[in-house]
Amino acid sequence: MTSMRNEFKVITVLIAAFVFTSMSANAQVESDFGTDSVKCTENISLYQEYYKQDNYVDALPYWKKVVVICPKYSKNVYLHGEKMYKKFIAEEKDEAKKSGMVDTLLLSYQYRIAHFNQEGLVKGKMGLAMYDNRPDEIDKIDKLLSKSVELEGDKSSPNVLFRYVQVKTKLFHRDKEIEQEGKVDKVDVLEAYDKAATIATKKIDSGDKYAKNYQIALDNIETIVDPFLKCDDIREIYFSKVESNPDDVALLKKLVSLLTKRKCLNKDFYLDVAKRLHVKEPTAESGANLARMYVQRGDYLIAMDYYNDALNLQTDNVEKGKYYLEMAEVEFHQFKNYSKARAHARKAASARPDWGKPYILIGDLYMASSKMCGDGVEAKAVFWAAVDKYRKAKAVDPSIADFANKKAANLRKYYPTTEQLFFISKKAGDSYKVECWIGETTTVRTSD
Repeated sequence: MTSMRNEFKVITVLIAAFVFTSMSANAQVESDFGTDSVKCTENISLYQEYYKQDNYVDALPYWKKVVVICPKYSKNVYLHGEKMYKKFIAEEKDEAKKSGMVDTLLLSYQYRIAHFNQEGLVKGKMGLAMYDNRPDEIDKIDKLLSKSVELEGDKSSPNVLFRYVQVKTKLFHRDKEIEQEGKVDKVDVLEAYDKAATIATKKIDSGDKYAKNYQIALDNIETIVDPFLKCDDIREIYFSKVESNPDDVALLKKLVSLLTKRKCLNKDFYLDVAKRLHVKEPTAESGANLARMYVQRGDYLIAMDYYNDALNLQTDNVEKGKYYLEMAEVEFHQFKNYSKARAHARKAASARPDWGKPYILIGDLYMASSKMCGDGVEAKAVFWAAVDKYRKAKAVDPSIADFANKKAANLRKYYPTTEQLFFISKKAGDSYKVECWIGETTTVRTSD
């Protein structure tokens, strides 16, 4: 590539031209063809002809002249230059020449920003180019990538997001090793992770056409940040921030999201932050999550209060059904209050008429109450009522038919015999009023 021998000289010329163009921007009005439209047009034609033929070596001298003579001609000039220089850099073996090419690539990015804006996008490209070719200049890379993510936001590319977080972790380890205070700490790493992960997740959830690339980036990000994401570390890093800014809803949301992702739900710090957020900005979801946390902790009365909060805030019947059934489970297993448990289960069934689980739970309630409903046939009659509920469950929800059938079949051995029915003047198929707390009419069945 003999045409590149004067690379360093060209860089100097380009820099001078860049400065001159910037200084004279207000002094004269330039067209897209610069101050010399004839030379601009001539060089554009020559460079484009060679470029179309993939003859980048011969295209390059004319491309450089276009950048100097008419730098505002077209953004495509810089896109073409980027493509050519990436190829040259990848193929060049001489480190000195390669370094000069990298300089020119970076300068062309500066030109593009100066004349066509897109600062966030282009600084991301600059950061990636420097990471690939000058990884030791990590502070500059960090500034470029951080600025790019700041400006691009949800439009940040997968590669930029990954490198952005990766560079933060590298800076943390470097600064820790040399005991350099005031630089990148764990908070910086976690905030970079949170920002990048939030953007990537949005892209994935929205079905973006590059969703697969964002998923790969997110997986890689979570891998390199994993050592920083232990629950106790997160608490150590953010505790003082929460205490200093108790009304900062954005901070609380960010922290709840981070702790949820890292499965820290059983930690006191998570509970404290979640409660603060629920007070500041209550939602059905936050109420339900708090209720579940208190159930896990054995604080069932508090849990029921949060379930009621969730129900009052929820408008979706499917979600309401879930809350009611979870409340029914608590009343059943923790408080042994069968009447209240059934009342909640019935509300769950009402909210979701095609859902069989509430009827399964009512059947289980009936089965569990056998010993409290008398002796003999009276005690066994609860199993008939339970079977009615299991059959109702599969009738409204065929997806659980097998499960309901097994539960019903297992109760047959508890039915009274024909001989036992003789003493209450009943036979199979008759109706029977189950007393106790159940108060329902069922069908008589026998075990023989």
